[in-house]
Amino acid sequence: MPLLSESLSLLNTLSWKHCIPESLIIFDTIEGRVIFANEYAALLLGYESNELMKMRITDIDLHTFDLLSWQGQSSSLKRNGRIVTKSLYLTKNGTTIPVEIASNYCGNGSECIICIIHDISPYTEQTEKISISLQEKEHLLKEIHHRVKNNLQTISSLLSLGRKKIKDESVANVLQESQNRIYAIATVHEILYKSDRAGRVDMSIYLRFLTNSLIESFGALASEVTIERTIEPLFFVMDTAMPCGLIVNELVTNALQHAFNESQNDKKITITLHQNSTGSIILKVIDNGKGFNNDDQNNTASVGLKLVNILTKQLDGTIHVNTKNGTIFELIFNAPDMIEGDKK
Repeated sequence: MPLLSESLSLLNTLSWKHCIPESLIIFDTIEGRVIFANEYAALLLGYESNELMKMRITDIDLHTFDLLSWQGQSSSLKRNGRIVTKSLYLTKNGTTIPVEIASNYCGNGSECIICIIHDISPYTEQTEKISISLQEKEHLLKEIHHRVKNNLQTISSLLSLGRKKIKDESVANVLQESQNRIYAIATVHEILYKSDRAGRVDMSIYLRFLTNSLIESFGALASEVTIERTIEPLFFVMDTAMPCGLIVNELVTNALQHAFNESQNDKKITITLHQNSTGSIILKVIDNGKGFNNDDQNNTASVGLKLVNILTKQLDGTIHVNTKNGTIFELIFNAPDMIEGDKK
């Protein structure tokens, strides 16, 4: 005990002269008794130093439930030497203080645990304020997505009412295509409204919704066509997801309208989306129909295919067309801030 007594005497002298500007408490390893506490520790907890000397760790630390728990902590410290933890300390007036504790095992002469305690209340309060602010902003953003989706659905409904009154089939088809494009945009907002992935769109869900809607929209024309999807669990930000979805909408629409002869059996459209080894995203829309005139890719009067080229440039991507067996549209682009999901 002489070495410990001398050490405590030195600590007391240094602490009194403010050479240790942190709360410091020393506990014995067996019973958790306070064998030293400096003035900063007394001030933090609202006690006099002599009052703290009569207390145990279990009277102060709300996360140390009993002596068995404390002895377990002591044994761990003896093995590891130093541990930094967070806890709640109980003050004299009954309030609690969130603290960070740097605990060190000391075995010189007599065993003890030296704890330097730092009050982290200001950081905890600031973190809570930031968390509340973020939650409010997320709620507001979700509400905006919800309202945008509802407004787009209203526009789609108005187009539908107008289409039913038009006898010219070509004009009615144009309105139907416009409705499908609006649905493609509205679906992004609906997924973002329900998403828990920090403003990301789950592309597997998005493209499934989109293609199912197109099949329903084209009715009998699509009833004989099988649509297969192989979509990796990728989560895109809205600025990437929306043009990507619109491109799929246009290419699937084009295939349903123009790719197949009426007499063809086994009509199929395949959609794949994955990330390659270099990090680029590869989107393919493939049909096994009669093929697409490659010269028409940029010269075609089709609004849909012109829109595909515009959207590809928006994604800073490149698009390739292969017409050897049916038609393959391959789009290569990057997806900034993408998140990968779990692959099944």
